[in-house]
Amino acid sequence: LLMLAPARQEELLPTLIEALDDGDRSARFAAAYVFWTNAAMARKAIDPLVTALGDDDDDVQQTAAAALCRVGAPALEAVARASRSDDPRTTIGAMHVLGGLGAAAVPELTDALSNGAVHRRVAAAQACGKIGRLAITPLRIALQDPEFAVRHAAQQALRYIGSAEALGLLEPVGNR
Repeated sequence: LLMLAPARQEELLPTLIEALDDGDRSARFAAAYVFWTNAAMARKAIDPLVTALGDDDDDVQQTAAAALCRVGAPALEAVARASRSDDPRTTIGAMHVLGGLGAAAVPELTDALSNGAVHRRVAAAQACGKIGRLAITPLRIALQDPEFAVRHAAQQALRYIGSAEALGLLEPVGNR
């Protein structure tokens, strides 16, 4: 499939989108993989790829997430909606993508750190770590969270960022 000319790949777009929802894990993974390798095609399959963030198979979920990260800013709105899902797998997968989308995702991650279930806030803190210095301010919020798991994720993210500003926030926190 990857060896096909781009025009031929375009013809297969509906089939690939359908395969993302196939009962066979191998078909779902293969479709997600093709989208990961071809960002132009993935841009035409943003919603089905977002749906795949909730897939029960980790490889399918992670490959769909990687494809959405390659799409970049055009995927932001759909991924942000998915980050508010009632399904924890979808939420966590969406947060992973938001972290890969960089600075444009900081407002959504800031909101996530202030609202929602613990798993959503933990995943948002982890995503902030992937973004780096631009996400230090939202992590400051997470350090005050009543849940230890959220505070711990924020601490880990700040350590990962590693700047003097980020590490300086850790000193007064402790384990509370």
